Amino acid sequence: CYTHLFPAYAVWWLTFATPGLVVLQAVALCLSDFWAGPANTHSGQSRIMEGLTFGDSLLATIFQSISTRTCGYSLLDLSLLSPTSSFVMMVCMWISTAPVVVVMRSTDL
Repeated sequence: CYTHLFPAYAVWWLTFATPGLVVLQAVALCLSDFWAGPANTHSGQSRIMEGLTFGDSLLATIFQSISTRTCGYSLLDLSLLSPTSSFVMMVCMWISTAPVVVVMRSTDL
């Protein structure tokens, strides 16, 4: 648990940085899948979101943005991702542990 491992300022930083990165990824995926016209469109909608309602697509995007940073589960067929969404996911996987590493290096742990 972070509250027993790090000092108070580090816990507060992690409390805001980690959800902030998840929200940033969810917004980037929403923009690339819903509004940016991905490279692999089919009748105006991303093929990966084909057959889903707007609410289901939004929930799938939020779940995907959380699982990309943590466990890697997927609700959707990732082979249908647009190049933009693939890039966003790769960047978020690369920085997934950055907040904890920054705190570890800035404290005496």
